[in-house]
Amino acid sequence: MKTKRRRRRGDRTGLTSRFAGPDAQLTLNAKTLEHINGLPADSPGWAVPVDGHVPIVTYAHIAAMYGLLPEGFDKWDLMSSEGETVAHYAVHAGYIPKGFKHWALKDGDGFAVANYAACKKTLPVDFDQWDICDEDGFSIAHQAAASGILPPDAPMHVWAIRNNEGWTAAHSAAQTGRLPTDVPDEVLGLQRMVGGSTGISVASTVMFLNEDKSVQYDPRLVERARAIHDALLREQAAGEAKEGCGPESDVPDAAAPGKDSSAPRKSKRTSSSAGRRVKKV
Repeated sequence: MKTKRRRRRGDRTGLTSRFAGPDAQLTLNAKTLEHINGLPADSPGWAVPVDGHVPIVTYAHIAAMYGLLPEGFDKWDLMSSEGETVAHYAVHAGYIPKGFKHWALKDGDGFAVANYAACKKTLPVDFDQWDICDEDGFSIAHQAAASGILPPDAPMHVWAIRNNEGWTAAHSAAQTGRLPTDVPDEVLGLQRMVGGSTGISVASTVMFLNEDKSVQYDPRLVERARAIHDALLREQAAGEAKEGCGPESDVPDAAAPGKDSSAPRKSKRTSSSAGRRVKKV
């Protein structure tokens, strides 16, 4: 019988970062320890449910929580009654075996193992599966950027990963105040893409939030953001002039980080949806 799942809530860009991890409080008693110590890595005994635990978990889940899985263990996808895999339990407990590659495994809510590690800031330095994402396109790059652990020298294509609404990982970092001061200018110039049209830039997001005092950025970053913001405006104006667009055109405005890119240009400071939608995780 499945136990009633306690749904965890967490902001999809880390604005609240309320991540609890597996709900179970697992007890390692003498009987359980004896069973675990006698199991080889490929034993079917790892999948056996442990008596008396709610939610229902396997011996592998308990071993994972206490760092007792043997070398060569490969049953990472075993699930508890609440949908968490052995890999989720292991990462939650801070146990990440060398060479671990099962980052894309998802729990019953679609939350990947890598999301757990990103929330806990325990992704390994050689992690490279940044494009793992949920059904909305929210990727590990978005989570890491929002958590402040995406390095400034991350490849440009990682900063530029977009979710289904066109927001990049760089936008997630900017929204949470975790955009590195030394991030490349190319990252600041990234813009939201909506239906093939460009919209709000990372630079304008930094400027808006800093002026609004929602986030306080290093003045050096704000100065660079302003220069890039102005350059994007000039480029947009030149494009409008070339196409013969009038001043009331609905061409997306890179200068308004708080407005929908399809809205009329006169809208100035509506709040951005780049990172404020809440998802149950």
